[in-house]
Amino acid sequence: MTLISMLGVAIGIAALVITLSVMGGFESKLRETIFGGLPHLEISYDPEPLGWSMQAYPLAFFRSRLPQVKQLSAFVKADVIIKNGEYLASGTFMGVDPRNVEDLWGFGGDSSGISLEEAFFHSEKGGPPPLLLGRGLAAQLQAMPGDIVYVLAPGGVLAGFLAGKKLFEEYRVVEVFSSAREEYDEGYMLADIAKVRRYMADYDPSLEEEEYVTGVAVTFDDPDAVDLLTDPKMLGERFRVRSWKDVNSSLLMALLLEKLAMGAVLFLIVVVAAFSLSGTVMMTAHYQRTQISLLRGLGMPWQDVVKMFVAQGMMIGCAGLVGGMVLGLAFCYLLQNLTSAPLLGDFMPYYRIPVRFLWQDYVVIGTISLLLTVIASFYPAFLAGKQDPGAALRY
Repeated sequence: MTLISMLGVAIGIAALVITLSVMGGFESKLRETIFGGLPHLEISYDPEPLGWSMQAYPLAFFRSRLPQVKQLSAFVKADVIIKNGEYLASGTFMGVDPRNVEDLWGFGGDSSGISLEEAFFHSEKGGPPPLLLGRGLAAQLQAMPGDIVYVLAPGGVLAGFLAGKKLFEEYRVVEVFSSAREEYDEGYMLADIAKVRRYMADYDPSLEEEEYVTGVAVTFDDPDAVDLLTDPKMLGERFRVRSWKDVNSSLLMALLLEKLAMGAVLFLIVVVAAFSLSGTVMMTAHYQRTQISLLRGLGMPWQDVVKMFVAQGMMIGCAGLVGGMVLGLAFCYLLQNLTSAPLLGDFMPYYRIPVRFLWQDYVVIGTISLLLTVIASFYPAFLAGKQDPGAALRY
């Protein structure tokens, strides 16, 4: 019965360790996917389409007010229509500054073999300016590197074109990129920020002179540093901040609830094992009642009897705890290093089950499990200590 009680505690703890470690591994992989195509923080203006002047609020302004900043990059966004031959599509025209090209959005994959920074200077002298297309958008337009495409803004800049400028502007596709986020691949195109600025709402030449932008993207050394932004007005009344946690709040909450629910359900195994341990101590006290009476008759206080059986329960719990931790960690190590089959197809193409060792969680599991074993063994130990010595010796 003692061995079975130890095994019950060990299985419960091992199940908890394995489950929480695997769930933590998938959460880490998911965070990597999120950060592969999303800055930790995006700063915009109210109203957002108008943006602000970089001469009034340069990048140094934001760097001085945000803690732990790693990278800053200004950008401009505008809704446009793009045309390649007979193919037409709508998309988001995004401009980044070639003087400060920081690939915070994960536009890393490419088909032309050139980097993002090189692409902005990869244009023929006197020819159309360079343009980078998302893989999905390029497929819609049947466009490849080297093709000439035409971009039109459906809104604010149209009046400027009608005032004497061309309706469509020519661009040369120099790269087809792929990123970690499908929305970028399907609907984004990149160019020099000065070119994209002409497609902003209510465009006029003063926007170029004052270097207007739609927003600033920020990354931190620690992604969780966005929690330090406790005052939403620390940048000013008109600025709005949106963190990666705000964008993915529903997903993160679902992961947290799933982790808590799974941990609570599996912890019931440890609770059942504690009941088994309590039964073991109770049966031991029943079969050893004669010896307990003899010890009591020789002068042992009943408190020492209680301590003796509580110690037995703690020994069973400690043995089960150590065995469960060793079993769980060993299984996690095997999962991390020996599995090699693709998982979940294209949706999550991991060739190893992701495992994250959560040492703080293991300490909490061990502490609570040990407390449960003490609580479970206390009642039968108390009954053993308070039994009548004379009644046990009489039979």
